[in-house]
Amino acid sequence: MNNKSLRAARRDFLRQMAKVTAGLGAGSVFGDHMLAPIFNQALAQSLHATTRDVYYLQISLAGGLPRWQFDLPLQPKLTEAFSNPASSFGTRIDVAPGDNYRPVYATIEREGYRVPPVWGMNAGGKDYSALLKNALWTRGVDMEINSHSISNRRQNATNIGGFSISGAVADQAGRPIPAVLSGIPPASDGHRSSRGLSGVNFNSALANPLTTLLAPYRDLNARVPATLPNWFKAREQAFAQFDAYAKQIGLTNTTLADSYSNAEELISKRVVDMASNYDAALKRYKDLIAAALTHDSYVDDYIPSNVRVLSGNIGFRVDDQTSTTNAMLRDFIAPGRSEPIEFAAGFATTELLFKAQLTSSMILGSNRFNGIQVRPGTVMSISHDHHFVGRFAETYMTTLYYRALIACISEFRDQLGPQWEKTFVHVAGEWNRNPRDDGSGSDHGVIGSGASVYSGAIQGLSVVGNVRTEAGISRYPGTWGVAGDFRFDDKFGKTPAETEVRPLVLTDVTRTITAMLGVRDLVANGYPLMKLSGKVWVPVKAEAKNV
Repeated sequence: MNNKSLRAARRDFLRQMAKVTAGLGAGSVFGDHMLAPIFNQALAQSLHATTRDVYYLQISLAGGLPRWQFDLPLQPKLTEAFSNPASSFGTRIDVAPGDNYRPVYATIEREGYRVPPVWGMNAGGKDYSALLKNALWTRGVDMEINSHSISNRRQNATNIGGFSISGAVADQAGRPIPAVLSGIPPASDGHRSSRGLSGVNFNSALANPLTTLLAPYRDLNARVPATLPNWFKAREQAFAQFDAYAKQIGLTNTTLADSYSNAEELISKRVVDMASNYDAALKRYKDLIAAALTHDSYVDDYIPSNVRVLSGNIGFRVDDQTSTTNAMLRDFIAPGRSEPIEFAAGFATTELLFKAQLTSSMILGSNRFNGIQVRPGTVMSISHDHHFVGRFAETYMTTLYYRALIACISEFRDQLGPQWEKTFVHVAGEWNRNPRDDGSGSDHGVIGSGASVYSGAIQGLSVVGNVRTEAGISRYPGTWGVAGDFRFDDKFGKTPAETEVRPLVLTDVTRTITAMLGVRDLVANGYPLMKLSGKVWVPVKAEAKNV
């Protein structure tokens, strides 16, 4: 127990707050109500109360990127014969005489599965496939609803209008900042907490987003000069109210003094360090993204250097308005100019907030690939809604995008250290994509989606969910992830008479994630696909077939 008097503890706390204001700069408003999050955690520490020590990061790929290039393997088993996917997409471009390009879905072997080739395209000193030792991939998930905004929000709040995964974590974590929410819609629109804990908006466009997120720890009142005497006077009433509340519930002055000391420690050891460390963290992620997008580090076996964009070839179309002529496919991307939106700033901020234990719930949104140069003088931002992106341009740009994502998650894992075992990264989106019948790109793959989770609490690579060998849809033929029946049997606690045979749906994914996070159930139906075995999570039923 801390031996400080209440008066001394309060004085030291205020002095530390003054230092923070001087370090971060004045001008940010800190309303009286924002004292509560700081003291809630400090008081919990003083009373030795327990909170759920878990961390949740959702990466929302708004617009729906093709998942068969990332975490929806079309040929998962090494022993199974492969039914070729539709000829209008792939992950390899072969150059033949007469500029005929033939895309082929080429897989690599990792962790006992055939996985998309992006997992073998290391860059920036990262071994991409190492992340697969802590991964769950769900495939063959029927999203049931064909709506960008609704389907995106349902990845977080599966019951429309109901509580969300991010909110459930905020409810039980008890961190000073309940949740941090992306400013890119609709990623954060579904956040809802049963305790009414709202999230703080994240703005990746700021030079230092932490200046906004850490505003509660800065100037206590912008109308009062940030000098110590004025602070004492301006905050006396707020502290008196807090003291009165504490005494009503039977707290002693000693416990109150400990609360102030703990609050002081929360601020002094975390906030100042975070503000000063942001630029270095941002540079680390930017450098990794640049390496992932660098042409020289790309695997020539998949994107040869001499692939030229030909005017009129629908496979190279970039969007509905732009025609590309006499450009090299590789020249679409330039390190330092091309970048997936919100990745660098988002991962840097999340890393610092999680390590400082200031929040346990974070949502990042990414709906565009910025800085694509389709011809000299024309730089575009390409959305994930790939209706009018040709199959070769889409394959190339999406693969690079996923390389950047893997590099960032890998760095995030490395920086967290032991905390990685309590952290769950959920890569979500509206749905998968399916190939268009005219070969120009891809369309909504609502009935064949998937999601993935990465955590040190997951043992190995788990692939769960069945897909159909042939889509059975004349407009979108081949194998591209269409949900096949999955048998929920005695392994899920069901008797033979109750056995349920159906494709996976989003409620199964949601219940899986909330079970691993250890937070409240958000849906009434569906089944967790993972179970705890000792201290790690493994599949209830490891089944991933082409049926």
